Amino acid sequence: SWGIFNSDNSNTRALNLGASNITTTSGSTGWNCATGTNLTVTPGTSTITMAYGGGITIFSNGITASPKTYNNVVFTGAGSARFKGAGTYANVTRTGTAVKTDDFYIDGSNQVITGTLTINGNSATNRVLVLSGTLGTARTLTAATVSVTNADFRDITGAGAGSWNLAAITGNSGDAGGNSGITFTTAATQT
Repeated sequence: SWGIFNSDNSNTRALNLGASNITTTSGSTGWNCATGTNLTVTPGTSTITMAYGGGITIFSNGITASPKTYNNVVFTGAGSARFKGAGTYANVTRTGTAVKTDDFYIDGSNQVITGTLTINGNSATNRVLVLSGTLGTARTLTAATVSVTNADFRDITGAGAGSWNLAAITGNSGDAGGNSGITFTTAATQT
């Protein structure tokens, strides 16, 4: 079964999330509010978990108009976890699995996290790659607090009050190019 939330239209509508815990399990756009026109979101203390395991799962927010604010958004499961469109979030978490292909893909717009951005790769060999959706075009992650383990970055600008000094994190950090505002683990020659 596929769990999808879809409100991609311009009808007048309101979404009051309250203290809800919502889990989507879709192998595509699990949360689809691409058209934010005439949508009012009251995030409350809610948590939205994107839990598809093996492919692509997308949180789509205000691509064509009016990105919204959400509370907690959590990405779990193997594969590609994607933000599509701009957004503001209280806390965002990406937890990797025991595979070598997990990523956190920032597609098309910058993201603002007013609380904690947490990115946890599974291990030093099963890492999470945080990357822009367009090679060579940097996306900005602005966060009040940054917590990262076992991760690599490509075309990402680290911003906000959180420390983007990832030099000594668990599992180290990797600079895959095109980044700014982030201090990485010093590279070491491997033979």
